[in-house]
Amino acid sequence: MPLKPVFTRHTGGVPHFMDEPTSGLDPLMQNRFIDLAAEEKKQGKTILMSSHMFEEVERTCDRIGIIRKGRMVAVDAAAALRERHTRSYTVTLENESAAEAFAADFNGVRDGLKVTVTTKQSLEEIFMNYYGGEKHDEHGAV
Repeated sequence: MPLKPVFTRHTGGVPHFMDEPTSGLDPLMQNRFIDLAAEEKKQGKTILMSSHMFEEVERTCDRIGIIRKGRMVAVDAAAALRERHTRSYTVTLENESAAEAFAADFNGVRDGLKVTVTTKQSLEEIFMNYYGGEKHDEHGAV
């Protein structure tokens, strides 16, 4: 399937809209699509795409928007989204040496016997945070 025609330039700077552009493509063609998208970005073209393939989104997009119930609930670069969606865990260990070892192993911050570890979520986890807690019917619909 030739992908190049998908990126034809519109007059007036109209962005390209793509819905799940790599759905059904084998991994080789998915990578080719990502390469073509990168070429188009270098030429200053705007591509808006929807996708649930988070690795593809991360490799292709400069900015990521999350839409929920028809509203944009988040828009930012992947790194900035991750920075805002961190989780911190504090663990109390039995002795100083265990706390020191735990902090070293998990890049934690030690305060006596307590060690705080911070993790950044994946794009999929961030996406699911915006959709969590909804009631679904027996068919999975919201």
